[in-house]
Amino acid sequence: MSSRRFLFTCACFGLLTFGIVFTTLGSVLPSIMARFGIDKAEAGSLFLLMSFGILAASLVFGPLVDRYGYKGILLTATLMVALGLEWIAFASSLNKLRLAVLVTGFGGGIINGGTNALVADISGEQRAAKLNLLGAFFGVGAVGVPFALGMLIDRYSQAAMLAGVGGLLLIPMALIAIAVFPAPKQPQGFPIAQAGKLLRDPLLLLMGVILFFESGNEITVGGWTSTFVTEELAAPARNALLILSLYWTGMTLARFALGYILRRTAALTVLYTCLAIAFGGAVLLLTT
Repeated sequence: MSSRRFLFTCACFGLLTFGIVFTTLGSVLPSIMARFGIDKAEAGSLFLLMSFGILAASLVFGPLVDRYGYKGILLTATLMVALGLEWIAFASSLNKLRLAVLVTGFGGGIINGGTNALVADISGEQRAAKLNLLGAFFGVGAVGVPFALGMLIDRYSQAAMLAGVGGLLLIPMALIAIAVFPAPKQPQGFPIAQAGKLLRDPLLLLMGVILFFESGNEITVGGWTSTFVTEELAAPARNALLILSLYWTGMTLARFALGYILRRTAALTVLYTCLAIAFGGAVLLLTT
């Protein structure tokens, strides 16, 4: 199938997969710490590995997609995430867990970059609206993991549920396998000189700095919330996971709302309002 609608569906399932990647480690972190007997410093190194995998993928996905096209890259990345989740669920040693986290992060980073680039390529004048809708599916995946774990924790082990999540990724893999994607843009390879010019673009560098802090905040809050609630508020694991799902729910609802709000309100006003809300939420969390 090669229709734009079907390709957009593939991209949505793909970014949903990235949402799963982004929230899985934080959701199961308390059980991982107990399972391997590690402290917070060692647990934090897992987030570093996840972030490194995502960053490395973000640097290479563009040239890979331009050279080889979307299909093989997205299919391989989704398989990496599926296998990585199974590996995290049943890792028998801390070193194997670390490698699993790195593989999962790298696959997720490829999916994140690839799906956004795909939607930008196929959407034409509807690019902004489509990218905003695509971003909402990240939230669906991010909300789904902690919510499902929280609701089912009394019936199944976290390892079994995590393995089940990995198995569900067969769905986006099947969709990608039957889709017909646009041809590679530069089958002869990516010009390195062009990349050098991009690195000298001040606007690009500014956006990179902003995203550096935004992504760091996102993965830190999403990663440590369940552990914080469990240890500082003495909440049971079920409640901690449901509270984590509320964080991702807020982010998802904001993505849906921004498209409407930005058509009626100045962008800077929206930005300052959101920053104030985020700061207020952080203060409330720390003083609870």
